[in-house]
Amino acid sequence: MRIPRHHVFVCTGPHCGEKGSAALMSGFRVAAEEQGVQDEVQVTNMGSVYLCDIGPVVLVYPDDIWYTHVKPDDCAEVVREHFKGGRPVERLRLLPSTPAEEARKSIYRDLFHAGRMDGAAFEEVARRNGFDKAWVEGQMKTRFVNKAADGSITPTAKMKERYGV
Repeated sequence: MRIPRHHVFVCTGPHCGEKGSAALMSGFRVAAEEQGVQDEVQVTNMGSVYLCDIGPVVLVYPDDIWYTHVKPDDCAEVVREHFKGGRPVERLRLLPSTPAEEARKSIYRDLFHAGRMDGAAFEEVARRNGFDKAWVEGQMKTRFVNKAADGSITPTAKMKERYGV
């Protein structure tokens, strides 16, 4: 029985799938084979980890490394730098302390404490934190927030679970 050194879980949930995560499955396998580490890497698909807005998401165990916004062109670099070289690819890493994650936390915390926000007010909070209207629309599409009939924005259980607010 082969026990891989790195187990790569690729989110193939609906939203990551829309962003091309299926291509990552073969991308990691091909890159591992081309770089001679195919016996050390196992690639598995997984369901959603509720990080839809920053997907496709890739988890690497036992290293406990989470990558976001992964594209097929990134697979060879992750294999070379992380799996062969032992250095995670920092530009793709998800850490609670990254500026984008801190900004998301701030937005969601404000919404949670308010209970509901006028749609324009929510867009303004997002804009102040570096996100545009398309990001706000993405939050509704991926169900991190709800838009009520009156146009107000309300938090969801998914948002609360992800950010612990």
